[in-house]
Amino acid sequence: PKGIEIIEAKMELYCNDFTGDKQGQLVYESITEPWNADIGYSKKPNTIIDDRVLTDWPKAKQYFVIDITNFIKKWYYDKIPNYGLMGYSINTETTNSAVYCSSIYPNKALQPKLIVIFKKNKT
Repeated sequence: PKGIEIIEAKMELYCNDFTGDKQGQLVYESITEPWNADIGYSKKPNTIIDDRVLTDWPKAKQYFVIDITNFIKKWYYDKIPNYGLMGYSINTETTNSAVYCSSIYPNKALQPKLIVIFKKNKT
């Protein structure tokens, strides 16, 4: 909505499993162009690395919370196009990954959640 102040934004992802041995640090970056999720790793989309979010590895079979406040603020205030976020493990991106349940996962209770806390500005 227009005329709001974004206080906080979090993305909750359910970590279903892992590939590899959980080496490297996880990073999340804002995607800068339209892309197709089926393109494969070799043709991954471009991202903005300046505002990346670094995290530790999640625990399997539970929700993992990522603070994405800066991404949401840039999309909202700076009118940066929102093409989504890309997550990968630094230096081990082709051999290690956290496997999260997606928005089409059959169990709706385990699908991703976006929580944005905001307040209306006084007019």
